[in-house]
Amino acid sequence: MASVTTLGRSMRGIRRWFHLKSSATPALTRSFGVLPTNGLVAGLTRTRGGLGLRCAGTVENWPSWSRGFAGGSCGSGGGCSESDADRLARAISQMTTPDADATEEKLRALAEEAKLFIGTFGAEHISITLLAFAQLGFDPGADFVSKACDQLITLSQSGKTHDFEGREIMTFLWALQRLNYPPHEETMETVVREVKEKISMFSNQEAVTTLWCFNKLEYALSNAVLATFAAEFEARMESLDAKDLGTALWGLATANYFPRASFLVRMEERLVAQIGSIPSQHLAGMLWAMSEFKYLASPETVKLIEAELVAKSHHFSTREMSRSVSALVEMGHSPEGLLASLAEATKQQHAQVAEEMGRLGPQELLERLQAAVQAPPDTDTRRMLLAHMQARLSELDAKSVAAAVLAIAKLTEL
Repeated sequence: MASVTTLGRSMRGIRRWFHLKSSATPALTRSFGVLPTNGLVAGLTRTRGGLGLRCAGTVENWPSWSRGFAGGSCGSGGGCSESDADRLARAISQMTTPDADATEEKLRALAEEAKLFIGTFGAEHISITLLAFAQLGFDPGADFVSKACDQLITLSQSGKTHDFEGREIMTFLWALQRLNYPPHEETMETVVREVKEKISMFSNQEAVTTLWCFNKLEYALSNAVLATFAAEFEARMESLDAKDLGTALWGLATANYFPRASFLVRMEERLVAQIGSIPSQHLAGMLWAMSEFKYLASPETVKLIEAELVAKSHHFSTREMSRSVSALVEMGHSPEGLLASLAEATKQQHAQVAEEMGRLGPQELLERLQAAVQAPPDTDTRRMLLAHMQARLSELDAKSVAAAVLAIAKLTEL
């Protein structure tokens, strides 16, 4: 066991380019911020012993980010006498382990029992229980969620939300949007109050993901609350990594909040400092947000952005590149030079791909084809892959031919 330390805290030209590079990847919608979710899930990776519970200052099988549960009493021998809330939360969290037999029947029984004892749950019990159900893709029912929200309200009104801090607030909101249960107004007002009081102690990920969750739940925060988020992001600007910065900008822009000038200047400085490490999805989101803010980046910054778009064009989906180029146009920059560079880069990339495929054996081509089904490449690359595979089918055994035909059919449908 490890000790727990609580830490505070020109459009035509665009179309010409897209004729050269057309992607079959899923459309990047206004809610491009799926990556915040992925980042969150990465931080909530299931452990072999479940999500774990805290007992008297120690943690058992709990992810490193967590402060654990506050419940339970321990005797001098070090053993813990769990409350019903602790026992149920532990049992539910352990259903997230890879070797758990998390059947619908077992989960339903746990949810029904937890509902009986929900009045004894602390805020952290509620957060981690909903999180476990959300991770499992299990719907505990509207009545369970409603009672859990009511208990959270009661705890807040009684001043008993000391264990409802950044991580718990973030996971509570994330679980609700994942379970598709938009909470009622009183619940959201309660959460907003907690956020306003405690946001200074949130980690960067907790702060940006909490705002992301409010947007995903389509809850309209007041300008005052959005200003609080913006001020917090500005104060932390130097410590925000590329993903957190992208999520923060997306959150503010999606909420139609316009940050003050000092925020925007520091945002540009941070973007320039991290330009080489920003994932394509986040860079596209940042540029979209900047255009929403009506912010005009300096010519030097635009040159850096254009160079990055060209250098990493093969990492961008069509939607991401479209959003990026359109954002630059909306910010008053001519795209002709950029589009010409992108077209040349795409041609060179396709030539390299064709040469590489010609060197692959039939089994390697099959593996590449199956991978393309999971992560579809652009249209031209897909066509080359299909043509090479079809030409090499006769070199595969019967089982591999069947797998190749299935993969070809799936990739053709995309």
